[in-house]
Amino acid sequence: MRIVAITACPTGIAHTYMAAESLEVAAKAAGHEIVVETQGSAGSTPLSAEELQNADVAIFAADIGVKGRERFAHLPIVEGPVKRGINDANGMLSEAEAAVAAKPTVDPAARLDTSGTLQANPAMASVVAPGYKPGPGALLRTWLMTGVSYMIPFVAAGGLLIAIAFLVGGPEIASQVNGGTFDGQTYKEITDITEIWGQVGIAGVLFKIGTTAFSMLVPILAGYIAYGMADRQGLVPGIVGGLLAVSINAGFLGGLIAGLLAGAVVLAINRIPVHKNVRGIMPTVVVPLVSVTIVGILMIAVIGSPIASLMTTITDWLDGLNGTSAWILGGLLGL
Repeated sequence: MRIVAITACPTGIAHTYMAAESLEVAAKAAGHEIVVETQGSAGSTPLSAEELQNADVAIFAADIGVKGRERFAHLPIVEGPVKRGINDANGMLSEAEAAVAAKPTVDPAARLDTSGTLQANPAMASVVAPGYKPGPGALLRTWLMTGVSYMIPFVAAGGLLIAIAFLVGGPEIASQVNGGTFDGQTYKEITDITEIWGQVGIAGVLFKIGTTAFSMLVPILAGYIAYGMADRQGLVPGIVGGLLAVSINAGFLGGLIAGLLAGAVVLAINRIPVHKNVRGIMPTVVVPLVSVTIVGILMIAVIGSPIASLMTTITDWLDGLNGTSAWILGGLLGL
């Protein structure tokens, strides 16, 4: 049996590669051929067209949305969380064997259309692997973790740059760049970023780059939550919704809701039957235009302000914690 597999975890550091190794070892022991595409932080080498064409089944061990899922439309798919790929690779292989036994036999050459492109096999829709079937909670977690996984590099880069800026320029560097008072001295904001180097040096430049990276956290989170739900078509409304959440001061909660809203809107639009003459412009014109408009209106006129008020309330409550209350909150967060 020839297997193609995808492994992916939210951070793309450890579990992605552990699951890949586990599947490879189990497949080799069972006498199967397997090629794994690890969609991790170190990047990935995409499966070749030949590997996809000749494969009998696909295995997804992933906690986030699989990139390029459409490449596997001609194959039965066995899915599970990445931890299952690590701990129960043999079980996933058994389900793959069952799926292959149940599917119609298709000559690899017959999977190509006249242009040499892999075509979807409608018969695969009737082949259901008997394993993991994510419920609503698991799907929600997958979507959220997809957003978080793409946001983490911005957190790392921005946070480290800001830390280095404070180390080099001292704690007053934030006031020197953004304006304000520090230790009794008042600084004017540097509005022209090209003048930062000349006025406060490398520390100011690093601080500005870091804060700019941080400013993208909510838009990236929202955009890739929508991406996890609706693939590439979810990116534009998700990122725009995230930017609006920042403008409204709705914070991360606003970004989460904007991402989920954008993904849901795109999925709903794609379920609407359209004339064949319109299908060609749906992904590039109609879906972005309609989804951005709907998400934007809802964020600005309907849900943005309540979320911003809720975030303000939560922030004020956290700022007001002291003594026993702070200890209780710390204990709850540590559980």
